[in-house]
Amino acid sequence: MPRVASQQAVAPKPRPAPRIANAPLAASEAVDSILPEPAKRPDLKTLARLDLGHKPALLRAYRETQDLTQRRALVWALAQFGGSDVTALLTQSLTADYGNRPLTQAEEDVLCDMVKALGLVAQQDDAAYKFLKDGTDIDAWAKRRTWQSPRGDYADNLLVSYSIQGVAISGRPDAMTFLDSLGQRDAAYLHAFAGDLVEGAFYQHLRTTGGVEQLMQHLLTPAGLSQFEDWVKTDEGRRWLEWANDRMRGPAPPR
Repeated sequence: MPRVASQQAVAPKPRPAPRIANAPLAASEAVDSILPEPAKRPDLKTLARLDLGHKPALLRAYRETQDLTQRRALVWALAQFGGSDVTALLTQSLTADYGNRPLTQAEEDVLCDMVKALGLVAQQDDAAYKFLKDGTDIDAWAKRRTWQSPRGDYADNLLVSYSIQGVAISGRPDAMTFLDSLGQRDAAYLHAFAGDLVEGAFYQHLRTTGGVEQLMQHLLTPAGLSQFEDWVKTDEGRRWLEWANDRMRGPAPPR
């Protein structure tokens, strides 16, 4: 399995919201600043205008919003602040809130966003990090997922994919070592998830070259595809892509 360009392992520091030259919003305006497009991921400029003073209002809005598709912006706004309360809120949604309820694909897409967003929370929260690492095992999601998916059992694979990516997003000092261990899994696992390990290596590249703000910009905006295409043209990216293609080629091996 290819290696990410070496760097000194340093525990991520507590991350305040990125600052852009805009006046901070009053706490009472926090939710309104996001809800004009609540079903979309907020851009980095909007997130930069929020600080910890807005977190209680965001938590309250999340709990009061019944339409799952209208929670997407709130998920990312809360994830940038992190904390055990955010971990508890998102993992509750992923494991209990939608028990045996049939969901639309749009609703399930928001739950997938929650898994990736937990990667930001896991920068500092151990429970979020453990939830993601445990979620890289498909058996975990077979037990966790209680809703009825429009994708059928493939939803569990999708949630494993986002768990792998979430581990990488966390930027923890041992994250790539953990992902390297997944790269040693059996052929059936790698046939399904080698591409997500490539995605994880790319996220690490973004952190190394541009910090967490560059990573968040990629996660929140559609322009990220061109960054990935540029990366896979580099020696590092090409090695990762060739490694993944070798493991994903042909029919899936029996599990």
